[in-house]
Amino acid sequence: MASNKTTLQKMGKKKKKPRMERVKKLKRQMEYFLKWKGFTDLAKKKMVQKENLYLTVNLMTANHRRKEMLLTNQEDLPEVFILKE
Repeated sequence: MASNKTTLQKMGKKKKKPRMERVKKLKRQMEYFLKWKGFTDLAKKKMVQKENLYLTVNLMTANHRRKEMLLTNQEDLPEVFILKE
């Protein structure tokens, strides 16, 4: 009976588990607000992450050049160039 008593006592007691708290890491990334010279205030403004800044600037420049060439009716349109750092 003694062994049953200790077994019941063990079953009744719960071991305290260490309390684990989740720590949420925030990724703080720099973002740049792009406002293009020559565009109206109604034009779309963007918040761009640092990693995508060069790509965004290059694509916007290429689109602007393509539009200029279309206005002057030139046949050879430039390809999109991506400049590296």
